[in-house]
Formats: sequence, C-alpha cells, structure tokens
Amino acid sequence: MKKLTAILMSCALITCAFASCGSDDDSSSSSKSTTTSASTTASDSTDESSEASSEKASKTSASTTAASTTKAASTEATTKAGSSSSSAQYEAGKIDEDILGIWATKEMGFDGSYEFLENGNGSVYLDSSSIVRFDGDKLMMSSTAITADKYTYDNGHFDFTLNGQNFLTMDKVEGDNAVLDGTYTVTGGKFYDQFKTNYANTDAYEFRFVVDGDKSKMCLMNCFTYSADGENLCIDKGASLFNNKSLKYTLDGDKLTFTVGSLKQELTKQS
Repeated sequence: MKKLTAILMSCALITCAFASCGSDDDSSSSSKSTTTSASTTASDSTDESSEASSEKASKTSASTTAASTTKAASTEATTKAGSSSSSAQYEAGKIDEDILGIWATKEMGFDGSYEFLENGNGSVYLDSSSIVRFDGDKLMMSSTAITADKYTYDNGHFDFTLNGQNFLTMDKVEGDNAVLDGTYTVTGGKFYDQFKTNYANTDAYEFRFVVDGDKSKMCLMNCFTYSADGENLCIDKGASLFNNKSLKYTLDGDKLTFTVGSLKQELTKQS
C-alpha cells in the first residue's frame, strides 16, 4: 500500500511541471527531485508490520513537499510575470490561429505536450510510461507488478482495489476489449483523485489514460481555457497553478517559445 501511494504522489507531482515555465530553476529542480524521491520510495521493499505508519509518513512528506513546491512555483510565477487577470495586457477571448495544435517539450522537467484548440480549450498530455503501464496481464506501477488476480477487467471495465481502497477505475473507449492496451476514461480511485482538484476545473474536463505496449500517456483533456492574442497567452481557467496568469510567447515556424521573466521554454509542433 505504501509503495502504491508513493507512486500516485509522484504522478501528481509530475503535473506541477505544467506551470514550470512560471517558476524558477530551483522550483523546477525541486519538483523533479521530489518526483524522483517518490518513485524511489515506491520501489523500496517494506516490512508489512510497519506498512501503515510508513504509508502515513510517506503521504505526509509527499504532501508537504508538494504544497511547498506549488506555493514557491505560484509565488515566483506571479512575481516574475508581474501580471494576473486584473493586470495582464492581453486581448481577452482572442484565439491566435498560429498557436493551434499540439506542442511538445522535454524542457524544465516536463515530458509531454500542450494542445490548444480553436474553441479556446486546452489539454495536457504527459508521458507516464515509467510510472504506470501494462505488461501482458500485469499492471505495472513503477517497478511494482500488480498481477491479474489483484484487479478485475471485464469487457473494457478495469478496477483495481486493494485492502478496501480503490486505486484505479476506468473504462475503455478505444481499442479491443479482449486486451488491456487501449484508451480509457479514468473515472475514479486514488489515481483519479490526485488530479481532480488541480485539473477538473472546466465543464468539458476528461481524464484519459492511453496504453500501447510499454508506452503510456496521461491525457488531461480540456483541462484549461485560454486566450492568445499573438503575443500574450493567458490561462483563464483550469490548472490551478496557472489560473489567471499570462505569459509572453513567440512563434517561429514549428517552434513555440514561452517566456516568463528570464525563463524560457521551447516547444516543437507535433500536429
């Protein structure tokens, strides 16, 4: 139980990178370090007799570190950007056609992509291959193998409950129901709850999990709304670390660069 909880914490901490272009290098390093620490903890063997107290300590430590990292990132972003919804100089409601599409990056602790849609919604896609995936009939959470007798899978419905606690419930929306690989909508469990507070802030929000062989991707669909006027990008609603914050951006062919103060994040267009 302790190992699974630590893995879930690391999943949540990874998403802090969504606002990493609004934090300084130290905040980014802190987030990466904490994620690594949580994953390492998840891989350690523990004595069953001390599991309950270890789990409590793991949760407390991860939650405290996450809260500190989030506060530092948010404060630094506000200070460097020098703008909130009340002072940002951007044209509200405007959508820059050139920013539309999917943009990927591995900079500043973020391994994934952002998608900007014409209707003003946006999505975040995170590479989760090292954290959760399927291996044959096993659910792999980091290096922990969950065998088929520990979960239920019936005609596309997947449920993993351990010791009375639901960790993951999801339903397949794309793919062959005869195999585990495919695209799922995550509907419940601790895995879902780790993201709900920070990302389920739009009416169209959906959490999808895509698995293909040894690769997996967490898709936070329609998790924010935005405006972009050709110079300024403002996240109007969505990911809580970035609500009502604006940043500068420039476009050069298939390259998109976000700028906050002296910090830059470069992305490459995928589609």
